[in-house]
This record gives sequence, C-alpha cells and structure tokens, in this order.
Amino acid sequence: MRLLPIAIIISLIEMTLTPADAQWKHIGKEFSLKETTPINELIDHPEKYYNKDVMIEGIIASACTNEGCFIEVVSKDGKGEGVLVNFPELIHKFPTDCVGYEVVVEGMFYQKIYPHSRVSHWQGHSFRKGIKIPEFSLIKRIHAKAVSLGEKKLTVPKPGEIVPTSVSRIDLDKMEFETDGFGGGKKLLAPGDSVDEHSTVLYLRLK
Repeated sequence: MRLLPIAIIISLIEMTLTPADAQWKHIGKEFSLKETTPINELIDHPEKYYNKDVMIEGIIASACTNEGCFIEVVSKDGKGEGVLVNFPELIHKFPTDCVGYEVVVEGMFYQKIYPHSRVSHWQGHSFRKGIKIPEFSLIKRIHAKAVSLGEKKLTVPKPGEIVPTSVSRIDLDKMEFETDGFGGGKKLLAPGDSVDEHSTVLYLRLK
C-alpha cells in the first residue's frame, strides 16, 4: 500500500474546506436552508414571508456597539432598507466591531412598530446615523437561528430612510405585527384580528 506524504494529505484537506469553514465566524445553529432570499424581496413583499424562516446575505451596516445585541443587514448593492437581526432572548451576541463585514443570516422574518425613543437608542449605537426618526417606525426584523460573519470588511452603503407608520390600527388581513411592538415578546394576533390602538403604557414608560 502506497502512503501519501503528509504535505499532500494536508493540501487535500485544505482543498475540501469551504470559505465559511476557513474564514467565517459562525454563531448559533447550523444552517438548514439551501437558498437565500434577496433582502429587497423581503422589503418589497413582506407579506409573503411573515413568521417564516428565511436566509439572507448582505453587509452589516450597523450594530450594537455596547453589548453586540443586534446587527442591521443591508443588500450589497446598497439599495433599499435593511433588516435588524438579533438572537431570541439574546442567547448569542455579535462582535461590537462587525460593521462592514459580509454576513449570512437564517431565522424568522417579521416586522415591528417602535416608538421614537427606542429607535433613537439604536441610533446612538450606529443604527442609520443622521437619518430622521419618525414618531413611530416600521422596522423589518429577523429572529436569528444561525449567522456566519465574513472575514473581509466591505464598503458600507449609505443608510436608508426609516419608514414611518401609524399605530392607530393594525389589520392582519393585510399585515402581521406584534401586539405591543415595544418589547421582545412575541404577542401575535390571529389572522383577521385587529387592535384599534397600539399599547401606550410601554410607550409612555420609554419616553
């Protein structure tokens, strides 16, 4: 039996490694989806993806610079809104200096209404710096299950506008929201249900 030199064996092993194995930092579970959904597709047609697992890839445009609680992922072409990503209950956190890195994210997509005070807090970390914050903002989000961070930093696109919204009525025949969009709870209304007015107790507490 002919034995291969150790150097050749090592070279063969290295050839089988993917870029993600060799260069990317993985957080959370293993990826289960095979195909990515363009971020712009989520933004343009969110109703197709509410409460469904999706995989996206893009650039980290902003991040929590204090504890690494969240990242915002934008399309590499810099067009459209970004998606705010965090792990449920913050079971995993992100590097606080990860802005500009390539990233792949898998998790549940949804959107949520936030008052000015909450978005202003994020902006203090790096979220859409210099962009006007409306009284209430509609933010696209993903509760992450798996995230891979690239090793190479890219040019971060200019931040997009923050989408204003109204909290006077939520109609789930058209969209899905969390009942009180101010916390991390997942209080989902049933399809067809609506609330006449958004909760004000937490809003007043945050002001």
